[in-house]
Amino acid sequence: MNKLDTLEKQVEEMKAEIARLKKEGEDPRVKPEFGDYYYTINSYGVVEYSIWDDDSVDSGRFDNGNVFETKELAEKHVKRLKVFNLLWEYARLLNDGSDILYQIRVDSSADVWISCNLDSACGLPSFSSREAAQKAIDLIGEDAMRETFL
Repeated sequence: MNKLDTLEKQVEEMKAEIARLKKEGEDPRVKPEFGDYYYTINSYGVVEYSIWDDDSVDSGRFDNGNVFETKELAEKHVKRLKVFNLLWEYARLLNDGSDILYQIRVDSSADVWISCNLDSACGLPSFSSREAAQKAIDLIGEDAMRETFL
């Protein structure tokens, strides 16, 4: 077995372990240990590093998904949050109260498109018109949408 085969086997074993932990209800995330460095996003959307003291601040950040192993992961999350928050804000500002709901989708081929849905079960904001949804896409940018949802 070559090194690539060994690594692929380890990846599969890790995926199986994550699935097992999720099934058991265990949180698969690993808390940093006392004295470890981690990254967090402050209230201004700036990534900062911190040292894990295992105090209430660290626990609060961890419980809210605001503890990142690397600066790059935290920065990517900042971008996602910005796009997600803008989508909700544009939906609030651009909607006219119509019952027809349009949602922005990004599919696996990286196409950004608008679908007509009569429910908003996917957890993303809905728009009352195709034009309003397209305006949100134009304001945010298709590239930012792809980075966020792929």
